[in-house]
Amino acid sequence: MNNKEKFYNSIIVKFGFLLHENFSVHAVVLLILNLLSAITVTGIFNLFNYPLINYKITSFILFVIIVTLLELVVKTFVMRYFIDIIFKTFGMLTLIIHALLFYLSEVIVNNFTFTNSVILSILIFTVLFLIVRLLLINIYQKYVLKHLIKKEN
Repeated sequence: MNNKEKFYNSIIVKFGFLLHENFSVHAVVLLILNLLSAITVTGIFNLFNYPLINYKITSFILFVIIVTLLELVVKTFVMRYFIDIIFKTFGMLTLIIHALLFYLSEVIVNNFTFTNSVILSILIFTVLFLIVRLLLINIYQKYVLKHLIKKEN
């Protein structure tokens, strides 16, 4: 088993904490997945005439970029020092962390606000965002592993 296979078979990768062995590529992939997840969740709720957020396109993109950057910093710190707590809480800590990151990013970005009851909107957005992103990460990992196996044969 070579280093790439060891990396892609590690627990951290299987849970989606790292998406690529190169951190720069990981950051870009995470940004794309976060953007797709946020667009999906926002679009679903706008489709049913229950918008979770009020935004302009530029502020929406800036929001996702800030969330991704904050997530990279926080995730690196948490993976380094608190990974056991993440496993013991079955990932509930990540839900709380993401909700706080979304709130903090909302405060930072102009022309971007969660609607109606802010706490409920943030929680709904966070839960659905994490579910959609988990599905996208799963698809991405299957594609990368399939590509890796094909490349080695």
